[in-house]
Amino acid sequence: MKMNILIDTNIAIFAMSDKKKLDDNFIIQLENLDNRIFVSVASIWEVAIKSVKTQVKSL
Repeated sequence: MKMNILIDTNIAIFAMSDKKKLDDNFIIQLENLDNRIFVSVASIWEVAIKSVKTQVKSL
């Protein structure tokens, strides 16, 4: 069954970096090519802000 899935910032980060933090059934849904995965623009903005803060802290 096709599903549209909107994921939040934390799920997007975990899906790309640490899948062990996600439920196995959810990973299956994320990897199902029939499903459409959406990430909000606000999540992309949040990741950009966090990465800049991390860069500033390391200076």
